[in-house]
Amino acid sequence: MRRVGDRRGGADRVLLREAHHPEYVLRLKRAAAVYGQDITGTPIGNTFTLPPGPERDAQIASLKNWIDVSADLGSPAIRIFAGSTPKGAEEAQARRWVVECIEACADAAARRGVFLALENHGGVVATAEDSWRSCGP
Repeated sequence: MRRVGDRRGGADRVLLREAHHPEYVLRLKRAAAVYGQDITGTPIGNTFTLPPGPERDAQIASLKNWIDVSADLGSPAIRIFAGSTPKGAEEAQARRWVVECIEACADAAARRGVFLALENHGGVVATAEDSWRSCGP
């Protein structure tokens, strides 16, 4: 955990890093409680614009693991990314892959009470319109 302070030197928010050994998660949860910090979200780096296969499976498995970490920390949401269209793929197909990956993780997130928050950070969801197109056919 890195404390991010205001000008007076006090912490007003906490930036989490992508490290998740069980002992670390417990220490992080305790530190947040000691400093009076709520963990309101967990960020991960992922790419879901991948065709079916081992690389995509690994991305899905990583998110499912992080859903558990988020729940263990008491975080109600996990920030996820879509990704950019891979070379040789159509953008519409890349969006469908994103939806498939999110759907593959939705039950795990629901069971643990964690919202999946898709960030419109470039790639196939760079704009609000792009994000909306990713929500359905």
